[in-house]
Amino acid sequence: MRVKLSYSVDADEVRPEAAFLLANLGPKLTEAIALFNSIINNLREEEFDDESFTTEVDKLRRSLALVDLRLSEVEQISLGYAEYQEHGGDLDTLQPEVEAPEREEE
Repeated sequence: MRVKLSYSVDADEVRPEAAFLLANLGPKLTEAIALFNSIINNLREEEFDDESFTTEVDKLRRSLALVDLRLSEVEQISLGYAEYQEHGGDLDTLQPEVEAPEREEE
């Protein structure tokens, strides 16, 4: 089960933190490339191993999905930071004002 984390950093650390999050994908990408090559080699073998093929394709797809998810998260962080900078670092201009609902008297 995946859970969403939230934490804060200084504004000048947003991009380095985003880079750190992406850099942590390096081992996943290396694993994905190895699986990719293994799948290709399996397809080229005279004695095709369909069980290995199915397992490796599933693992590769899951690994790529995690990479895609992290890329999407870092993209959102970067876009949010760019918007923050466009507004001169004023967070109040980024968030619409929400009125509290009126309470009914009992």
